[in-house]
Amino acid sequence: MPKKKKKTKLIKKPSKKKRSRIKKKYSKKRKKTKSKLRKRKKRTKSSKEKKIDSSSQELVFKTKPEWIKTSLANKSQYLNKYNESIKNNNNFWKKEGKRITWIKPYKKIKDIKYSKDEVKIKWFEDGTLNASANCI
Repeated sequence: MPKKKKKTKLIKKPSKKKRSRIKKKYSKKRKKTKSKLRKRKKRTKSSKEKKIDSSSQELVFKTKPEWIKTSLANKSQYLNKYNESIKNNNNFWKKEGKRITWIKPYKKIKDIKYSKDEVKIKWFEDGTLNASANCI
């Protein structure tokens, strides 16, 4: 028995009226999505502008009063240390390095090189800490 061929239905183009209705329907949807996108962009722009404005101002995070009472340093002590680290960099880090217990004390505080070819930053490289003793 010969196989029957399946009949394929030809899809007719919708009439002009129907096409125009479909176009209107989809154009309305596009307009809605475009307007939503515009609104989103406006929102993001305004939030970016706020970020830019806030970045130009000093950001202040409030600290819990109990943390302030139990802290080991206050603002003036911090600023003194910071200024010392800027003015007398080597002496500052020499003192700070002595706050840590070393297995093998350091002799060289820092080895820094900034050039187009190479950037190298090493702190207390000839010393050995108890945390890194097992790694050697």
